[in-house]
Amino acid sequence: MKFLQIILAFVCVTVVALMLTQCEGRKGEAAGRKFDQERKEVKEELRSLRRDIDREIDELGVKIDNASDDGKAKMEEARRELNEEKQELDKALDKVENSTEETWDDVKKGARSTAEKVRQGFRELGQKFQELFDDEKK
Repeated sequence: MKFLQIILAFVCVTVVALMLTQCEGRKGEAAGRKFDQERKEVKEELRSLRRDIDREIDELGVKIDNASDDGKAKMEEARRELNEEKQELDKALDKVENSTEETWDDVKKGARSTAEKVRQGFRELGQKFQELFDDEKK
């Protein structure tokens, strides 16, 4: 009789353990979906910003051809700065693409910080461009 009770207790413990494992598995799946979704969003944010920079670099190339010598030098410097910003974005994008669920929080913070830094630099360059183009028109 005692042996039967031990077997019954063992079966109960096993069933409870399996049920808890199944619950943990569902939590893991939900966390994995959240990770995938967040990573997709951050990648798109970085890629969109990169496209904006590429577009601005292309526009600068056209404007450089029509600028004065002083304007050309300033525009070349601006283009160099944009290329540096693009490289920063590429590094952040590479980290995002190679991130794991374990490293995601740090990678996400770094990527968003880089994106904000690049946006700020982009705005500042935009103001410089506007001043430069206003000077070119005079």
